[in-house]
Amino acid sequence: MHADYLDPAPVVVLGASNVTRSLSLIASLLAHRLGGPLEVYGAIGHGRGYSRGSRFLVWGQEPIAACGLWRALEASRQPGWALITDIGNDIAYGASPEETAVAVSRCLGRLPPRTRKLVMLPPIARLESVGASTFWIASHVLYPGRVLDRRATLAALGELTERIRILALAAGATVVTPRLQWYGVDPIHIAPGRRRRAWSEILDHCFDEGASPRRSRRPDFGAWDRVRLVGARPERWTFLGARRARQQPAVTVADGSRIWLF
Repeated sequence: MHADYLDPAPVVVLGASNVTRSLSLIASLLAHRLGGPLEVYGAIGHGRGYSRGSRFLVWGQEPIAACGLWRALEASRQPGWALITDIGNDIAYGASPEETAVAVSRCLGRLPPRTRKLVMLPPIARLESVGASTFWIASHVLYPGRVLDRRATLAALGELTERIRILALAAGATVVTPRLQWYGVDPIHIAPGRRRRAWSEILDHCFDEGASPRRSRRPDFGAWDRVRLVGARPERWTFLGARRARQQPAVTVADGSRIWLF
């Protein structure tokens, strides 16, 4: 990859299902604020982990901390914007809070200097409000084949949340605590009808401290662009255990924005 691929400044999006489901919305909201078109670098995917590989149905992905995104960013040290979210899947995969926090810290440390960083904490308050039976059902639906003890899982997520808060602030990141109002019955995924409001609130934090967003009248990504993003594949993944690869960028949308997935 060449340095001109990273001009304008990159927008880095790290996370799992929440950002996977809302990537076109997040990119559109940022384009409204930054003027676009954008160069979006995403290490995302359903169930994605930071320290451990993940599997969703028949698809597998490598850990975010070890994916090809970091190699791509080495082509330029140009500062940009970074959204780090969906932290906590690794706990369900058997990782300790320390292991997960180290992986997130590694990601923060590999971003270009002066990148504006926003870290969203796990929705621990929403998870703590879930009863034992609902937790059992949700854990079996979200992590099939894994048995999660509610008390131990919440304790690990609570420890992880505090570790992430401390290291994110030390890295100069803005820390966002999820609002209970963003969630419905599903305790970890932002409710579909509340996504625009939630992501608008989340991304507004990027501009709270001295940033001056250039509000534009760009329309949201079109229906065809959204369909193409749903079907887009990362640089590397597995399908039924077989390795697959995809040249990047995965998608170039109508406004000229390019989406690179890893």
